[in-house]
Amino acid sequence: MSIQQHHFDLVAGNTLTIDLALLDDKGLPVTDLVGATAEMQIRKSVLATETVFTSTESEALVTPTDGDVNSPSDSMVQFTISETKTAALLAAGETKKTYIYGCRITYSDGFVSTILTGKLNIMKGVVQ
Repeated sequence: MSIQQHHFDLVAGNTLTIDLALLDDKGLPVTDLVGATAEMQIRKSVLATETVFTSTESEALVTPTDGDVNSPSDSMVQFTISETKTAALLAAGETKKTYIYGCRITYSDGFVSTILTGKLNIMKGVVQ
């Protein structure tokens, strides 16, 4: 599976949902997702040792849980960051900030694969 790269622009205080279809190198749905887990981390930089956000189990959903894969839409990972958590990414007085993020999946056999990376641009919104 290749690593996708995507940059997001987000207003602090809005919810961010990322839906990823998991496809193998031939473009077919990944079928071995039973027991797999996903994780998303946001950091100030690639070298930062601390995360500013790490997804919980309910914020990183892997489907299907039963192994029944018939189409690309059956093989998905969904990451969600709540409005409260995106609001916390800007400190008082800041109007914009850029972070880096990465998403990975761990299969039931212990194999770990990074599936998405990029920049997350957070800005203060007009509507508050």
